[in-house]
Amino acid sequence: MTAVVQLPAHLRSDYREGDELAAFIGEECRGVGEAVEVEGAQLFYVLIHGAAPEEEGIVFKYYSTKASHVFITNTRLSFETDGVFGTVDQPRVLALKSQP
Repeated sequence: MTAVVQLPAHLRSDYREGDELAAFIGEECRGVGEAVEVEGAQLFYVLIHGAAPEEEGIVFKYYSTKASHVFITNTRLSFETDGVFGTVDQPRVLALKSQP
């Protein structure tokens, strides 16, 4: 499965080289995002590995080097073999909250 995602507005200005975004199913990391600047916007491309059917959903975790903190998505995304979540023209904006 592939994902093209963007940080929410409140975190975009804090992005720094070295920040990390990853996709998890349970406690297992299933893909790490590669940050790419497209027309002035920072997008993350993530190849998410899995097998159908996955019982647990995908959560994204973002590590901000500026804040030295991890943020996590509120909702879980269902894994789909060969699925697409967002595109370069219409990236999905992640709803991230502070991870306790």
